[in-house]
Amino acid sequence: MFAIVAGPYTYVESKTHDESLPPMRVYLRKSVIKTVQPEVLDEMLNTTLVGMRFYKDLFGISYQFDKYDQVFVPEFNMGAMENAGCVTFTESMLRRG
Repeated sequence: MFAIVAGPYTYVESKTHDESLPPMRVYLRKSVIKTVQPEVLDEMLNTTLVGMRFYKDLFGISYQFDKYDQVFVPEFNMGAMENAGCVTFTESMLRRG
């Protein structure tokens, strides 16, 4: 199972040095990232890191994939879709500043 997302995207990456957690990124269209405060993206990444650590401690198993991406896409009527290593959200769910 895999996900392919293509377009003029840019990203913000987590700044963790925890070797047991995968690299995490939030992707947005280049035209949209200008409308989002950096604190909003930092909060998303921090919340994801807390969740990853919680489930690792609860189950004793680290996240099983090499990366974890969250992608905000336009015109996506599902709201969100979970794929291994890539979770997509509709842009309407994005909190803008």
